[in-house]
Amino acid sequence: MKKKLFKIFLFSILLFCVIVLGNFFWHFQQCLSYIELEKFNNSSSYEAAIVFYSDFNQQGTMDIETLRRLNFAIQLYQNKSIHNLIFVGGARPNQEKYGSFCMYEYAAEQKVNKEHIYYETVSQDTIFNFLEGKKIAEQNNWDNIVIISSYFQLKRIESILKEEIPSTYISLHYPENKANPSKSLLNSYYDYFYNGLSKILYILVPKNFYRTLVKKIRH
Repeated sequence: MKKKLFKIFLFSILLFCVIVLGNFFWHFQQCLSYIELEKFNNSSSYEAAIVFYSDFNQQGTMDIETLRRLNFAIQLYQNKSIHNLIFVGGARPNQEKYGSFCMYEYAAEQKVNKEHIYYETVSQDTIFNFLEGKKIAEQNNWDNIVIISSYFQLKRIESILKEEIPSTYISLHYPENKANPSKSLLNSYYDYFYNGLSKILYILVPKNFYRTLVKKIRH
């Protein structure tokens, strides 16, 4: 009986792993076949892009994932596909570090006009990152907005914030296979796993507790 239960348990684990990996590779193929940068419609340029901060690295500076999103957004700006950049996230008040301001400094160094850069310094999780970015867009009466992040974070944003995203907003991720800096398959899987787990936690955990927990971790 014990041996039979063990086999069932082992089979269930293997089946779960196969399903997870299959789902990951399906999504990975989707993001590779996504819109190419050179096909982005320049004639329908957007008023602004909301760019999400990822995290700080061990040295306390922008991590590589943030640079991927940021370099992609700057490229779109330089191509005149986007007129303004809105940077959100990465607020660590107790450490006196603000990720969105780090993005502002980097963009300015890349010759982005400072008059075209906006940022906030209060949001600490994906939901409030978006809401703060949306607030800046509304204050400037901008309707046509591009949401920029990784493919897997955008999927999470679209699923948990679908009621908050106006119809005039579009999501656009950097190409996973042409990211700058480059992104390995293992990096993509970590991104998939992290965002999938975060989505599950957001659905299962009471919203106030979830936000309190994030604040405690990231304060």
